[in-house]
Amino acid sequence: MPLHKANGSQKLHLKEGQAFCITFSSDYISREHYRDPWNEVRIGRLLQDLDALATTISVKHCSDDGSKTRPLFLVTAAVDKIVLKKPLSVSIDMKIVEDPEDDSDSVALTATFICVAIDSKTGEAVPVNRILPETKQEKALLEETEAQNSLRKSKRGKELVNGEPQHRNMHGRVFGGFLMHRAFELAFSTAYAFAGLVPCFSEVDHIEFLKPVDVGDFLRFKTCVLYKKPEDPEQPLIHVEVVAHVTSPEKRSAEVSNTFYFSFTVRPEAKVTMKKDLKIKNVIPETEEEARPMVGLKKKRQQLDGEYI
Repeated sequence: MPLHKANGSQKLHLKEGQAFCITFSSDYISREHYRDPWNEVRIGRLLQDLDALATTISVKHCSDDGSKTRPLFLVTAAVDKIVLKKPLSVSIDMKIVEDPEDDSDSVALTATFICVAIDSKTGEAVPVNRILPETKQEKALLEETEAQNSLRKSKRGKELVNGEPQHRNMHGRVFGGFLMHRAFELAFSTAYAFAGLVPCFSEVDHIEFLKPVDVGDFLRFKTCVLYKKPEDPEQPLIHVEVVAHVTSPEKRSAEVSNTFYFSFTVRPEAKVTMKKDLKIKNVIPETEEEARPMVGLKKKRQQLDGEYI
Protein backbone atom coordinates (compact mmCIF):
# COMPACT_ATOMS: atom_id res chain seq x y z
CA MET A 1 0.00 0.00 0.00
CA PRO A 2 1.30 3.52 -0.77
CA LEU A 3 2.47 5.85 1.96
CA HIS A 4 -0.03 8.18 3.59
CA LYS A 5 0.20 11.76 2.33
CA ALA A 6 -1.03 14.86 4.07
CA ASN A 7 -3.90 16.69 2.36
CA GLY A 8 -2.37 20.09 2.96
CA SER A 9 -4.44 22.48 5.04
CA GLN A 10 -7.59 21.47 6.84
CA LYS A 11 -10.17 23.88 8.19
CA LEU A 12 -10.66 24.07 11.92
CA HIS A 13 -14.28 24.15 13.04
CA LEU A 14 -14.52 24.26 16.81
CA LYS A 15 -18.30 23.86 16.83
CA GLU A 16 -18.08 20.66 14.80
CA GLY A 17 -15.53 18.98 17.04
CA GLN A 18 -15.77 15.52 18.53
CA ALA A 19 -17.88 15.15 21.65
CA PHE A 20 -19.67 12.58 23.75
CA CYS A 21 -22.05 12.79 26.67
CA ILE A 22 -22.25 10.72 29.84
CA THR A 23 -25.80 10.85 31.16
CA PHE A 24 -25.34 10.10 34.83
CA SER A 25 -28.90 11.21 35.60
CA SER A 26 -30.49 8.44 33.52
CA ASP A 27 -27.74 5.84 33.08
CA TYR A 28 -27.28 3.91 36.31
CA ILE A 29 -24.48 1.70 34.93
CA SER A 30 -22.37 4.69 33.84
CA ARG A 31 -23.03 6.45 37.13
CA GLU A 32 -21.80 3.50 39.15
CA HIS A 33 -18.85 2.98 36.80
CA TYR A 34 -17.64 6.55 37.36
CA ARG A 35 -18.61 7.01 41.00
CA ASP A 36 -15.92 7.23 43.69
CA PRO A 37 -16.61 6.69 47.42
CA TRP A 38 -17.38 10.41 47.83
CA ASN A 39 -19.98 10.52 45.03
CA GLU A 40 -17.69 12.37 42.66
CA VAL A 41 -16.28 11.35 39.29
CA ARG A 42 -13.32 8.97 39.29
CA ILE A 43 -10.63 11.14 37.72
CA GLY A 44 -8.54 8.12 36.72
CA ARG A 45 -11.41 6.76 34.64
CA LEU A 46 -11.96 10.20 33.12
CA LEU A 47 -8.27 10.43 32.11
CA GLN A 48 -8.66 7.17 30.22
CA ASP A 49 -11.68 8.55 28.33
CA LEU A 50 -9.93 11.85 27.60
CA ASP A 51 -7.00 9.98 26.08
CA ALA A 52 -9.37 7.97 23.88
CA LEU A 53 -11.10 11.15 22.71
CA ALA A 54 -7.79 12.90 21.97
CA THR A 55 -6.65 9.95 19.85
CA THR A 56 -10.00 9.81 18.00
CA ILE A 57 -9.76 13.52 17.19
CA SER A 58 -6.20 13.04 15.92
CA VAL A 59 -7.19 10.10 13.71
CA LYS A 60 -10.03 12.10 12.16
CA HIS A 61 -7.80 15.12 11.53
CA CYS A 62 -4.92 13.12 10.02
CA SER A 63 -7.05 10.96 7.73
CA ASP A 64 -6.53 11.44 3.97
CA ASP A 65 -9.81 9.61 3.20
CA GLY A 66 -7.88 7.20 1.01
CA SER A 67 -8.84 3.53 1.17
CA LYS A 68 -5.62 2.39 -0.54
CA THR A 69 -3.06 4.22 1.59
CA ARG A 70 -1.41 2.72 4.64
CA PRO A 71 -3.20 3.75 7.83
CA LEU A 72 -1.42 5.86 10.40
CA PHE A 73 -0.93 5.00 14.03
CA LEU A 74 -1.81 7.88 16.35
CA VAL A 75 -0.37 7.61 19.85
CA THR A 76 -0.30 9.88 22.88
CA ALA A 77 3.20 11.27 23.29
CA ALA A 78 2.60 13.49 26.31
CA VAL A 79 0.01 15.34 28.36
CA ASP A 80 1.00 18.94 29.02
CA LYS A 81 -1.68 20.06 31.40
CA ILE A 82 -4.99 18.97 32.89
CA VAL A 83 -6.70 21.45 35.21
CA LEU A 84 -9.80 20.76 37.29
CA LYS A 85 -11.71 24.04 37.59
CA LYS A 86 -14.50 22.71 39.79
CA PRO A 87 -15.59 19.39 41.30
CA LEU A 88 -17.20 16.79 39.04
CA SER A 89 -20.21 15.04 40.51
CA VAL A 90 -22.03 11.95 39.23
CA SER A 91 -25.32 13.63 40.13
CA ILE A 92 -25.20 15.73 36.95
CA ASP A 93 -24.59 14.84 33.30
CA MET A 94 -21.16 15.40 31.78
CA LYS A 95 -20.21 16.36 28.22
CA ILE A 96 -16.66 15.91 26.92
CA VAL A 97 -15.91 18.01 23.84
CA GLU A 98 -12.93 18.68 21.59
CA ASP A 99 -12.95 22.36 22.50
CA PRO A 100 -15.58 24.43 24.31
CA GLU A 101 -17.30 27.20 22.38
CA ASP A 102 -16.54 29.69 25.12
CA ASP A 103 -14.95 30.07 28.53
CA SER A 104 -18.24 29.85 30.41
CA ASP A 105 -18.61 28.70 33.98
CA SER A 106 -19.90 25.36 32.72
CA VAL A 107 -16.35 24.25 31.85
CA ALA A 108 -15.17 22.03 34.70
CA LEU A 109 -11.94 20.56 33.32
CA THR A 110 -9.49 21.38 30.52
CA ALA A 111 -6.81 19.10 29.09
CA THR A 112 -3.96 19.41 26.59
CA PHE A 113 -2.83 16.20 24.87
CA ILE A 114 0.07 15.79 22.43
CA CYS A 115 -0.36 13.02 19.87
CA VAL A 116 2.10 11.89 17.20
CA ALA A 117 1.46 10.15 13.88
CA ILE A 118 3.66 7.27 12.75
CA ASP A 119 3.63 5.14 9.63
CA SER A 120 2.11 1.72 10.37
CA LYS A 121 4.82 -0.08 8.39
CA THR A 122 8.04 1.81 9.03
CA GLY A 123 7.27 3.16 12.50
CA GLU A 124 8.59 6.58 11.47
CA ALA A 125 6.96 9.95 12.00
CA VAL A 126 4.97 11.28 9.04
CA PRO A 127 3.59 14.73 8.12
CA VAL A 128 -0.09 15.36 8.85
CA ASN A 129 -2.74 17.79 7.65
CA ARG A 130 -2.12 21.36 8.69
CA ILE A 131 -4.80 23.47 10.35
CA LEU A 132 -6.38 26.43 8.53
CA PRO A 133 -8.11 28.64 11.11
CA GLU A 134 -10.90 30.95 9.95
CA THR A 135 -12.40 32.74 12.96
CA LYS A 136 -10.67 34.92 15.55
CA GLN A 137 -11.22 32.25 18.17
CA GLU A 138 -9.63 29.59 15.98
CA LYS A 139 -6.67 31.82 15.13
CA ALA A 140 -6.11 32.68 18.80
CA LEU A 141 -6.26 29.00 19.75
CA LEU A 142 -3.73 28.06 17.07
CA GLU A 143 -1.36 30.87 18.06
CA GLU A 144 -1.54 29.81 21.70
CA THR A 145 -0.81 26.19 20.80
CA GLU A 146 2.15 27.12 18.59
CA ALA A 147 3.58 29.28 21.38
CA GLN A 148 3.28 26.36 23.81
CA ASN A 149 5.00 24.06 21.33
CA SER A 150 7.88 26.51 20.86
CA LEU A 151 8.28 26.88 24.62
CA ARG A 152 8.28 23.12 25.09
CA LYS A 153 10.93 22.54 22.43
CA SER A 154 13.20 25.33 23.65
CA LYS A 155 13.09 24.48 27.36
CA ARG A 156 12.90 20.71 27.49
CA GLY A 157 15.68 19.87 25.12
CA LYS A 158 15.91 16.69 23.06
CA GLU A 159 15.50 14.07 25.78
CA LEU A 160 11.71 14.04 25.49
CA VAL A 161 11.77 13.92 21.69
CA ASN A 162 14.21 11.05 21.61
CA GLY A 163 12.20 9.18 24.20
CA GLU A 164 8.79 9.54 22.58
CA PRO A 165 7.26 6.43 20.99
CA GLN A 166 6.81 7.75 17.43
CA HIS A 167 9.78 5.65 16.28
CA ARG A 168 8.22 2.41 17.48
CA ASN A 169 5.74 -0.02 15.93
CA MET A 170 2.59 0.26 18.01
CA HIS A 171 1.01 -3.16 17.28
CA GLY A 172 -0.04 -4.79 20.53
CA ARG A 173 1.00 -1.89 22.74
CA VAL A 174 -0.82 -0.97 25.95
CA PHE A 175 -3.37 1.85 25.71
CA GLY A 176 -1.93 5.05 27.19
CA GLY A 177 -5.20 5.94 28.86
CA PHE A 178 -5.04 2.72 30.87
CA LEU A 179 -1.59 3.68 32.19
CA MET A 180 -2.84 7.13 33.19
CA HIS A 181 -5.83 5.56 34.92
CA ARG A 182 -3.70 3.21 37.01
CA ALA A 183 -1.12 5.91 37.80
CA PHE A 184 -3.78 8.33 39.01
CA GLU A 185 -5.38 5.78 41.33
CA LEU A 186 -1.98 5.08 42.88
CA ALA A 187 -1.16 8.80 43.20
CA PHE A 188 -4.50 9.42 44.89
CA SER A 189 -3.85 6.66 47.42
CA THR A 190 -0.36 8.04 48.09
CA ALA A 191 -1.68 11.57 48.69
CA TYR A 192 -4.38 10.15 50.97
CA ALA A 193 -1.87 8.21 53.07
CA PHE A 194 0.51 11.19 53.22
CA ALA A 195 -2.05 13.81 54.23
CA GLY A 196 -4.20 11.68 56.47
CA LEU A 197 -7.15 13.46 54.85
CA VAL A 198 -9.20 12.69 51.76
CA PRO A 199 -7.41 14.40 48.83
CA CYS A 200 -9.10 16.34 46.06
CA PHE A 201 -7.62 16.29 42.54
CA SER A 202 -6.32 19.66 41.37
CA GLU A 203 -4.39 19.13 38.13
CA VAL A 204 -2.07 16.99 36.06
CA ASP A 205 1.25 18.83 35.85
CA HIS A 206 2.77 16.71 33.10
CA ILE A 207 2.85 13.17 31.73
CA GLU A 208 5.66 11.75 29.60
CA PHE A 209 5.50 8.62 27.46
CA LEU A 210 9.14 7.55 27.24
CA LYS A 211 8.88 3.92 26.15
CA PRO A 212 6.01 1.88 24.65
CA VAL A 213 4.55 -0.86 26.79
CA ASP A 214 3.73 -4.18 25.13
CA VAL A 215 0.80 -6.34 26.11
CA GLY A 216 2.25 -8.91 28.50
CA ASP A 217 5.01 -6.66 29.84
CA PHE A 218 5.56 -6.73 33.59
CA LEU A 219 4.81 -3.16 34.66
CA ARG A 220 5.83 -1.73 38.03
CA PHE A 221 4.67 1.62 39.42
CA LYS A 222 6.61 3.57 42.05
CA THR A 223 5.18 6.65 43.69
CA CYS A 224 6.28 9.35 46.11
CA VAL A 225 5.23 12.77 47.37
CA LEU A 226 7.72 15.27 45.96
CA TYR A 227 6.74 18.31 47.95
CA LYS A 228 3.89 20.22 49.55
CA LYS A 229 3.23 23.79 48.53
CA PRO A 230 2.88 25.56 51.90
CA GLU A 231 1.72 29.06 50.92
CA ASP A 232 -1.88 28.40 51.97
CA PRO A 233 -1.95 26.21 55.11
CA GLU A 234 -5.71 25.70 54.85
CA GLN A 235 -5.53 24.59 51.21
CA PRO A 236 -2.16 22.84 50.79
CA LEU A 237 -1.08 21.59 47.38
CA ILE A 238 0.46 18.11 47.39
CA HIS A 239 2.55 17.06 44.38
CA VAL A 240 2.89 13.34 43.67
CA GLU A 241 5.24 11.64 41.21
CA VAL A 242 4.45 8.23 39.71
CA VAL A 243 7.10 6.41 37.68
CA ALA A 244 6.22 3.35 35.61
CA HIS A 245 8.93 0.77 34.89
CA VAL A 246 8.82 -2.05 32.36
CA THR A 247 10.68 -4.79 34.20
CA SER A 248 12.22 -8.07 33.13
CA PRO A 249 12.38 -10.42 36.14
CA GLU A 250 14.54 -12.88 34.19
CA LYS A 251 17.18 -10.26 33.40
CA ARG A 252 16.78 -8.38 36.69
CA SER A 253 16.44 -5.16 34.69
CA ALA A 254 13.93 -2.34 34.39
CA GLU A 255 13.36 0.65 32.11
CA VAL A 256 11.26 3.73 32.78
CA SER A 257 8.28 3.84 30.43
CA ASN A 258 6.26 6.75 31.83
CA THR A 259 6.44 9.55 34.36
CA PHE A 260 3.32 11.16 35.81
CA TYR A 261 3.00 14.28 37.95
CA PHE A 262 -0.27 14.94 39.77
CA SER A 263 -1.33 17.70 42.16
CA PHE A 264 -3.89 17.30 44.93
CA THR A 265 -5.35 19.47 47.64
CA VAL A 266 -7.66 18.45 50.49
CA ARG A 267 -11.42 18.20 50.23
CA PRO A 268 -13.40 21.19 51.61
CA GLU A 269 -15.00 19.14 54.37
CA ALA A 270 -11.51 18.16 55.57
CA LYS A 271 -10.88 21.75 56.66
CA VAL A 272 -13.03 21.12 59.72
CA THR A 273 -10.62 18.39 60.75
CA MET A 274 -7.59 20.55 59.98
CA LYS A 275 -8.82 23.24 62.36
CA LYS A 276 -8.32 20.77 65.18
CA ASP A 277 -4.55 21.30 64.99
CA LEU A 278 -4.06 18.54 62.42
CA LYS A 279 -1.28 19.78 60.17
CA ILE A 280 -0.02 18.15 57.00
CA LYS A 281 3.68 17.40 57.28
CA ASN A 282 6.29 18.87 54.97
CA VAL A 283 8.56 16.86 52.67
CA ILE A 284 12.25 17.26 53.53
CA PRO A 285 14.74 15.38 51.33
CA GLU A 286 17.69 13.81 53.10
CA THR A 287 19.96 13.33 50.09
CA GLU A 288 20.73 15.07 46.82
CA GLU A 289 19.16 12.15 44.96
CA GLU A 290 15.87 12.65 46.81
CA ALA A 291 15.95 16.41 46.19
CA ARG A 292 16.59 16.11 42.44
CA PRO A 293 13.03 15.11 41.39
CA MET A 294 11.58 17.84 43.63
CA VAL A 295 13.66 20.49 41.88
CA GLY A 296 12.84 18.95 38.50
CA LEU A 297 9.09 19.16 39.09
CA LYS A 298 9.31 22.77 40.24
CA LYS A 299 11.18 23.63 37.03
CA LYS A 300 8.58 21.82 34.93
CA ARG A 301 5.78 23.77 36.60
CA GLN A 302 7.69 26.98 36.01
CA GLN A 303 8.03 26.13 32.32
CA LEU A 304 4.39 25.17 31.91
CA ASP A 305 2.86 27.97 33.96
CA GLY A 306 5.31 30.72 33.08
CA GLU A 307 5.67 31.62 36.73
CA TYR A 308 7.85 30.76 39.71
CA ILE A 309 6.60 28.50 42.45
